[in-house]
Amino acid sequence: MVDFLPDLKDAITADKSSVLLNGAFTINSDIISDQMSLAATLGVEKILTAPRHQDTTPHRPTIVGHRGAPYHQPENTLPSFLAAARELHCDAIELDVFRLKCGTLVVFHGDGNDQNPGSLESYYGFSGSILDYTAEEARRFAFDASGGAFACSSDKISRTTVPTLREVLEGIKPTGVKVTIELKGPDTEDPVVDLVEEMDMVDQCTFSSFKLSRIEHIRKRHPETTVNGIDNEHKATYRYKTGALFNNVPDNFVRLAEDVGASEVHLRYDTCTTERVKAIHDKGMKSMAWFCGPRTMKRDSEMKYRDVGNEDRSMYRVVMETGVDSLCVNRPDVLFDLLEAAQETVGGEKAEGETMFLSFPKVTVAAA
Repeated sequence: MVDFLPDLKDAITADKSSVLLNGAFTINSDIISDQMSLAATLGVEKILTAPRHQDTTPHRPTIVGHRGAPYHQPENTLPSFLAAARELHCDAIELDVFRLKCGTLVVFHGDGNDQNPGSLESYYGFSGSILDYTAEEARRFAFDASGGAFACSSDKISRTTVPTLREVLEGIKPTGVKVTIELKGPDTEDPVVDLVEEMDMVDQCTFSSFKLSRIEHIRKRHPETTVNGIDNEHKATYRYKTGALFNNVPDNFVRLAEDVGASEVHLRYDTCTTERVKAIHDKGMKSMAWFCGPRTMKRDSEMKYRDVGNEDRSMYRVVMETGVDSLCVNRPDVLFDLLEAAQETVGGEKAEGETMFLSFPKVTVAAA
């Protein structure tokens, strides 16, 4: 059996073949290697069950609040971002941007897919796209608490509306928290960069997109680099940071990211394998594992993966074991608590440029 942290016992329920034994949370050993195991999918099942050494212990990842703090406030709203930055210990937030027909940049996700984003059905209770409206019109719409789009309590949903990107950046800038701006809608590249430059937030922002031509445009506009000292080495990096987003990952994803001048590669959490993370790092790029929205993550935990819960500590720990640099999560407070609970194996204060390692209880496997 696999022993997880004792306080994870509420994360994986009996329908996942779990039992509580001697005060420790355990899972039948067949789960960790079958097709419904996230650990096996990501290639970390051997790491999880090996003796722990500092050189294999996961480093402390950057905590990114996906759409802010969607379990605390309505996603992609200013209260959500401020909660993530001020209350939930996020190092960064992630948001989605559309340019509406009036030219205003607004922060919104919506239904639909990457080819047809911004649909309104579950957010507002009627059909259409955010792109059909001006900002003034969109901000008059009331969010629909019954549509299933929001993970927070219903009483908070009616208190807010879709914000402009300017409003969000004005609120976040004083906190110093980093901002990953996904260019969700068409024609967002130049106006987003223009606004970030106007607000003197270039060093605080990363620009990402599934449509790699959008971040390629930014790289052609801004190819300049800076030199950073890392571990006594000086490495040139792009000042304007861009992230190549992938959902289904093609075999040549690293080359595609390199070809558009990406400084980071962002993979869906259950495609973020150890091999892919290593390939990204070998090319000098940063890596991020992004988690789907709350509805999809709930479905994944119930139907796809039996060895972890719905964005609980066990799920985050499994993804961390890949060595990924950042986790873009819907429950940043859970990830923060996991990191705080882990004993730091590098003694004393962390020196600049020094890797921070974490120590977790040993994981062992026995026959079911």
